[in-house]
Amino acid sequence: MLRWKIDPTLEDELAAERKHEFDMEDFVAQNDRCVICSKNTRYTKGHHLHERYGYIEGFGQLCSECYNEKEKDLKLIRLRGGM
Repeated sequence: MLRWKIDPTLEDELAAERKHEFDMEDFVAQNDRCVICSKNTRYTKGHHLHERYGYIEGFGQLCSECYNEKEKDLKLIRLRGGM
């Protein structure tokens, strides 16, 4: 009877590949980071967008400090007649 032997290095590579497979539960549980300053926000990646403070569609999640700064800038632009 013929038996196939697997190269030990190939076995190691396959085991390493399985170890690094994407885990959706881990990903969803990670904290989202601010797209401006990279600080952790209070929201996880699985948190619904409509329930978040500081999320800007097409841009991403901002921490509360960066979002408040951007809001001030936008109000000044609107007051000056822009946008």
